[in-house]
Amino acid sequence: MKAQITITGQINSVFTLKSKLASTGYDEVKEGRFNSFTFYYDTKKEAVNALAEAYELLNQDDFWNKRVDSYTRGHSLSYDAAKAVID
Repeated sequence: MKAQITITGQINSVFTLKSKLASTGYDEVKEGRFNSFTFYYDTKKEAVNALAEAYELLNQDDFWNKRVDSYTRGHSLSYDAAKAVID
């Protein structure tokens, strides 16, 4: 079953999340309205793993700042003023 991760929020935070997800194995990415992005994956498992990998990368980069607000495995990741959700 196809899955997608949609990123919305303020531009700087959205682009930070986008750069972290861009290192994962997505099939396609589309730009939406108001600086939103949607990453498409073949399976939900790939999307869940991609979000987990992005979470790990954000924690490594922002070790001292800790701007990751919340992370729910298999559902969403909130970073600063942006949110990535698996649909």
